[in-house]
Amino acid sequence: MSAENASALLLELRGISASSGGSEILEDVSMTVERGDRVAVMGPSGSGKSTLLKVAAGLEPAGSGHAFFDGRDIATLGQREELDFRKRAGFGFQDGALWENQTVLNNLALPLRIHRPELSEPEIAERSRALLSSLGFTDSLGVRPATLSMGERKIVSIARAIVLEPELVFLDDPTGHLDEDARDRLYAVVDKLVRKGTTIVAVTNNSGFVRRFALRLVVVANGRVTYDVPMKVALAAEGLEPAARSVVARLKRYAERDRLDEIEERR
Repeated sequence: MSAENASALLLELRGISASSGGSEILEDVSMTVERGDRVAVMGPSGSGKSTLLKVAAGLEPAGSGHAFFDGRDIATLGQREELDFRKRAGFGFQDGALWENQTVLNNLALPLRIHRPELSEPEIAERSRALLSSLGFTDSLGVRPATLSMGERKIVSIARAIVLEPELVFLDDPTGHLDEDARDRLYAVVDKLVRKGTTIVAVTNNSGFVRRFALRLVVVANGRVTYDVPMKVALAAEGLEPAARSVVARLKRYAERDRLDEIEERR
């Protein structure tokens, strides 16, 4: 690997395997993510996509193999290095995973208090309020997660993931439980991340999200990465294995629908 490529590399998985309850979830998974890349991880339910994301983010241990962030093995980070990693990488959970004993405001404020101690409490509150508002959250910031719908919990989780303006964002099913208006607001926020050059790794089977944001497609099936190519290559590919073929076929149908919509709008 050249020095130029090494400096571009932000995240790397090498030979990752993981299991739960005696069942293997991931088997010898390797992949790399360069700075500014936007990777969509797709595939059948239960194929190991969420586990892959959590191992990459250092939230679940690998049974074997290594996950590296900016050249450092995540499993061996010291306390100071761990804090730096958590500041530079955010995670939006599929089920929200909010701190239930904290208010919505504190769910966003706690990371800011830890990693941005120079901010005053009014500044923290305003930053949190503005970000949640941009995502369409209109409830009081003093409520606790138990009172929220699944869609609202997802919005708060995504806001918490990006409140520190990290350079790497992991998103697990970012559009799940969101209605059409909420998805549009999410897309607008992700558009801003893209303009900033944020690296994004998203587990999703939402073809609209993938078509709009992904530069690269990774397909996971039966605990393995079976396909990993730039999106332009994926849409032109033929003769794929079944899981990748199914994913690419959906993306092609979505692309064709977009093309027909554009023709209709020009008339």
